Order: sequence, then structure tokens, then C-alpha cells
Amino acid sequence: MDTFSSHYLTKKQSEMLKLFTVLVTEKYLSLNKLSVELNLTMYQTKILLVELEENFEQLDFTFSSFFLLEKGTIGLIEGFNQEVLLQVFVNLKKKFFNESPYFQLLLYLLKHRKTRVVDISDKLMFSKSYCYKLISRLKDIFQKQKIPITIHSNFESISLEGNEKSIRTYHYLVQVMAYNVFADSQTRVNIDLVGDGYGSLKTTKVKHDILFSILENAVSRGYLVQDLEKEALEIFDNMKELYEDDSLTKLIPTRNIEDREKEIAFFYFCRQLLIPETTSKRDKIFLGEKFKRISSNEIVDFSIDVVETLSNKYNIKPEVENVILYESVINSWAYKNIYFENLKGMANQHSPDSRIHEVKNLVLKIVENRDLKVGDRQIFANKLAYILSYYLPIQNSETVIIAISMLHHPEYVPVIQNKLLTIFNRKIINFTSTIEGADVLVSDGILFHEESQDFAFFRDIHNKNHWDNLNTVVQARIIAKLG
Repeated sequence: MDTFSSHYLTKKQSEMLKLFTVLVTEKYLSLNKLSVELNLTMYQTKILLVELEENFEQLDFTFSSFFLLEKGTIGLIEGFNQEVLLQVFVNLKKKFFNESPYFQLLLYLLKHRKTRVVDISDKLMFSKSYCYKLISRLKDIFQKQKIPITIHSNFESISLEGNEKSIRTYHYLVQVMAYNVFADSQTRVNIDLVGDGYGSLKTTKVKHDILFSILENAVSRGYLVQDLEKEALEIFDNMKELYEDDSLTKLIPTRNIEDREKEIAFFYFCRQLLIPETTSKRDKIFLGEKFKRISSNEIVDFSIDVVETLSNKYNIKPEVENVILYESVINSWAYKNIYFENLKGMANQHSPDSRIHEVKNLVLKIVENRDLKVGDRQIFANKLAYILSYYLPIQNSETVIIAISMLHHPEYVPVIQNKLLTIFNRKIINFTSTIEGADVLVSDGILFHEESQDFAFFRDIHNKNHWDNLNTVVQARIIAKLG
């Protein structure tokens, strides 16, 4: 289980999480198949199941187990919906991270930045020799994941060093990964002000808590964002009207006005990027319009070029242009300042005919013409295309064409058509009376068709499974066409 999170867990913890994931995915399988999936012997798998059960029993749930093992097979106990299983997974994962020695040390270093081995040993109750072993492991993780942060050791002194923006971003990512709000009562002030209004959206509230806790801890220890460039501050000047908050300003533990301005600007740039659900479409339109007025700014000038190029090709409405400008500015700034290519990059897995591939090539050409200073241009163009493509209007070539041919119940044809049109509008789907040229074929009989065409069997309008299958087939085709 070689994932971003698995590096910070013990081998046993990673195996238990993978075991849980396989169980939820498969729901019911033989012990032999489970062992193959986990790359373990049958005996090791049985031991792992016992250990998973023991860890689960330590969590605060009203039920005693979520799986049954009998006669060489294992399956989920019936009655658990996805939400309950997700709660189990999140709590297991959080428990494992809290108990992981690698993660405990990582959080300690991210919080304190400079410390001594003897202090780590006393606080985390590890032997000094074990501390050095853990430090070596973290160094290997940073190198393997190409994290732009280093751990320096000088006799007994240990320090975490790197660009402040990178350290804070990394700190946020590992906290979200573990879904564990950083900060204790000694370093945390009235944080509820920061996430006010998001109590019902638990994940949004947690992200606010994490983001501001990290800022507050860093500033209180004297670690400030010093290298926020002029172009970023110009962009933030246009965001202030919507986002500068007096209550937040007062919470930042520094009296220096220039330092406070940079901290607030960095916080809101991160919030726009990492908590996008807090920015409404109306706010994006408003900010996009304001960004247009900024001159001689590399990021804004590049983003205006992107908007103009896309608008000429796709005939975009003015308000959508503003949204695209906003997204391009925020994400371009993020890529230049806090983006870890290996952690957050997206592989180019899109068809050469897809919208995302087309937009990527347009963006890449603008990057090259402007000689925009970004790390990997291919990854940057792909990331931006992935975000911007879904704001573009549907083109005729992207409409999914559906042909319906019913042998036993021809009267179902208009019923199916009308039902689909209540889910998807005519810009996304359309219907044809001929099989040739259709993307999706629907029938209660056998149809000979091309490999490129999808087929959905449909016999009974009263059968929920038939509707679910048809919806899945159509949705998959839409997604494939859009990128």
C-alpha cells in the first residue's frame, strides 16, 4: 500500500487500512482471495483480522464488529451504509496516525521546528537511539517524496528547515491526511472566529481550524512568511474587500504591520486554494472582474491571456470569463508558491481528443510564449486545464448521443427519454433513431454494435436496478467525452 499516507504509518497499520478498504470494496470474499489481495499468507491474514478487530473495539461505536469470518469466507455485516463505514475508516485512520511513531515525531518537529533529541525523547517517550532511527526515516520520506524541507542534526540539536510557505503547506497536507486538528490549548486562541458559520460542514470547519492553527503556531514561534512577492500582494489588495477580517487580524500574534499583512495575504491565498467551498460563484465573478484591472502583474497578465484564448475558441459568457480568470490567478499563484508537484500533480491520462487535453495544449503554448516561471510546465498546464475545462460550455462534439430500441415494450422509449432529460439537459445528451453514430445504445434485446459504443440493457421501467445501470452508463460516457 504505497500511498502518500502509508509512508507515515507502520507496516502493520498500513496493512490494516488496506484490509478494511478491500472488505468495504468487495463486501464478501474468500479468505484465500483476501490473502492474495494483501500479499500475505492465510495465517498472517487471520492474525491481521484479529488485530483490526481489536483496534476497532477501542473506538467509540455502539456495534461490536463490522465483519463476519466463517468457513473460509469473510464479509461485511449487513446494514452498514457508506456513511457509517466511512466513520469507521476515518476513526481507524486517525487512531493509527496518533499512534504512529513516525507521525508523532513529524508533528513534533513541524510544531517546534528546533529542538533537542533529549526533549523529543522525554516528550514522546522514545529512547534516544530510537529517536535517531525515526529522524533517519523522516529524512528518507522527504527525499523519496521530494518534499522541499530538510531535517538538520548537529550533535543533540535537531531543526526542521525550508521555505516557510512550503513547511506550512506540508504541515497542512499531513494534518488533513490524518484528519486530526493540530493545535493544543496552549497555542490556540479563539479559533472559532476563523471557521465561524461552518459548524454544520464539519470538514470545512476542520480545514479552517487546521489552517489557522498552523499559522498561529508558526508566527508565535517567530517563523514568518517573508518572501511573499509584490505581485501576490497586489492581487491580495483586490481581495481585501471580501476577505480581510478584523477579528482574524487581531488573532495573528505579531505587531509588525508589514508582517501581519503578509500573513493575512498568505492565509487567504491558502484558503482560496485549500477550502474552495467557502468562495461562492458570485465572489469569484466579483474578484475576476477586479483582477482585470491589475496591470504589469505576471500572474494576472498570463491569466488574462488564458481567458482570451479560451473565450475565442469556446465562446464563453462574460461572467464565466471572470470565474476562469479568478481560478487561473489563484491556481497559478499556488503552483508557483506552494505546489508540490509529486504530491499534488495529475498524470496526463486524458485522451488526445478530450477537452482537457485540448485546453492543456492551449495553456502550455501561452506559458511558453510568456516564458512563465513555473516548475514543470507540463504538470502546471495539465493541472490548470483540469480545473478550467469544466467551466467551458458544452460543445456539439461533446454531446452524448443515445439510441433506444425496445423489442418488447416500444412504449418505454418516450418514458426513458423524458426520464433521462429530467437528469441531463439537451446540451449534454441527445437522441437519435439510428444506431449508427450513437454513443450509448439502450435495448431489451441483443444489438450488434461497434466496440466504441456503450450498451445498457433495459427491460422494465419499474426496476430500479435498470435505471441505476442506465444512469451509470450515460454518466460514464459524459465524463469520458468531457475529459
